[in-house]
Amino acid sequence: GEVWTKKLSDGSVAVALFNRQGYTRKVTAVWSELELTGPQTVRDIWRRKELGKFATEFGAEVPPHGVVFLKVGQAR
Repeated sequence: GEVWTKKLSDGSVAVALFNRQGYTRKVTAVWSELELTGPQTVRDIWRRKELGKFATEFGAEVPPHGVVFLKVGQAR
């Protein structure tokens, strides 16, 4: 899988988890690789759902040729 990111003006990060394979697979965003430190809150943008706080990473099962689109920000 691939993890794409873009810093947003409010200090959070848009994160896209891509699966280019023909089968469902887990794709994980690791905070240290994204230059994020400490716990982060994760929101699924397309489902409009808060997913919770995660200490070091977030992974999701991504459908074949699919994308999971997230907003990640410093946990308060």
